[in-house]
Amino acid sequence: MDRISIIFCTLSLVITLGIAAFIYPYAVLPKEKLITNSESVEAEEIPDIDLGDFGIISVTEMLDYYIEHPPVISDTGEK
Repeated sequence: MDRISIIFCTLSLVITLGIAAFIYPYAVLPKEKLITNSESVEAEEIPDIDLGDFGIISVTEMLDYYIEHPPVISDTGEK
């Protein structure tokens, strides 16, 4: 390979890893929040959710609706 190509690839790799190392602390969750979010809770403990035009709905109402009206799976193979 050409010397300039090797320099370009090396600098690109160093710059990319440097940017990733700089941004990583801003992207990671704190341990306390990660532990809190990994614990399951009962549906009744979750506060009501505001869905804008649909109004405020409880999680149990949303679960009941999902059970009564499951999503339709198409047989065409398209997503």
